[in-house]
Amino acid sequence: GGSGVGGGGRGGVRGVTSSLAAAGGRAAAAGGVVRRLWTGAGPTLARDVPYSALYWLTLEHLRDAVTSQLLARNTRRLLSSDSNNDNNNNSNSDHYQHHLKQSHSHNHQHQHQHEPQLSPREILGVNFFCGMTAGSAVAALTTPLDVVKTRVQIRDMPGDFANRAAEVSGASGKGAGGAGG
Repeated sequence: GGSGVGGGGRGGVRGVTSSLAAAGGRAAAAGGVVRRLWTGAGPTLARDVPYSALYWLTLEHLRDAVTSQLLARNTRRLLSSDSNNDNNNNSNSDHYQHHLKQSHSHNHQHQHQHEPQLSPREILGVNFFCGMTAGSAVAALTTPLDVVKTRVQIRDMPGDFANRAAEVSGASGKGAGGAGG
């Protein structure tokens, strides 16, 4: 009988056992690869969560402050230009009272024409300035966490890659003022 369970078919129990062992080895190796893909997930979250929270908090507060300053400046300019148009017959206080009466008596659309607004160029400038400032400040604060994350990820890499990465990291760390840690 050549095809029995313990018999001498094509490989028999030994063939099945060696196939299972090979498959198990491949699965274990694949599990190691998958596990390596997640290496550094904890340190990455430990860096990214504080960075994001601090970045958005800083950005929103800074943008509110800068926008308020620009709107106040635009209001002063609007009142100044309106008082000049009246040939300086009224004081600024009288002119302001006149503006309030007009805004209550005219429709909503007309009211918005006299409110100070930021131009598209000012909005772009505010967003660029605030984003750059917030990003730079928060990146400086969270760089040590980035160094930890990078080192944890490199530590568990295969030998050749880890050695090359460590060489590059060490060289750039000394020559670039600590960058690439």
